[in-house]
Amino acid sequence: GRRERDLSLLPLLLLLLSFFRARNAKPPPPHKQPHKPPHRTAMEAAINTLVGQFKTFAGGDGRGDTLSRDEFRSLVSSQLPTFVKNSSDPAAVDQLMSSLDENNDGELTFLEFWQLIGRLASKQAGFS
Repeated sequence: GRRERDLSLLPLLLLLLSFFRARNAKPPPPHKQPHKPPHRTAMEAAINTLVGQFKTFAGGDGRGDTLSRDEFRSLVSSQLPTFVKNSSDPAAVDQLMSSLDENNDGELTFLEFWQLIGRLASKQAGFS
């Protein structure tokens, strides 16, 4: 009688117990996405490329913040062979470097180098 009735309620009691446990349980933490850097635009990628190439060539003599004459020659001849006239002629590249070297210290800072990029971009776009 009564024992059988109590046992027949057991599945219902277990179901109710699991329902209340689930209802009162804390929700599982949201799945965290690994942090992805934002997608770079074409212009941002171009700037990163220019800065990266400057640093790569500037590091040749141990000083990574300026381009020596040899580093500038190497950069121009390998990276700008069609944009810089006579890029394979050391005398022509030296003359170009002198025109960019505002403080006449025989090396180019990034800002001095950036003048060349501006000139080349203007010429390429037909602005000058």
